[in-house]
This record gives sequence, structure tokens and C-alpha cells, in this order.
Amino acid sequence: MNMVAKPPSSQETLEARMSSVIQEMKKLMEERKKRVDELKAEIQEIEDENRDLENTITDLLRQF
Repeated sequence: MNMVAKPPSSQETLEARMSSVIQEMKKLMEERKKRVDELKAEIQEIEDENRDLENTITDLLRQF
């Protein structure tokens, strides 16, 4: 009996590579989604601060 493992076929190699690439793409997409969500939150915070500043300026101008 010969117990030598045969090398993977080219199709098996391709499937393994594709699976690896897909996993990497999923990870990258998740990281980008997280970053986009962080940026959206930052933008919302800036918009809120701008609105508060605009209200403060408006109130100050009314006092004159």
C-alpha cells in the first residue's frame, strides 16, 4: 500500500485560492463599513456642533 498523498488538483487549488480571496474581501468590506459608520457619526457630530454654533451666533446678533 502506498500512503503518499496526491497533490491537489488545479481545480482544488483554484477553489482554495478563491475561498481565501473571498474571505479577505469580506474582511476588507467589514472594515470599510465600520470606517464609513465612524465617519458618518463624526459628520453628524460636526453638523450638530455647527447647528449649536449657528444658534449661538444668531442669539448674539439679536442682542445688538
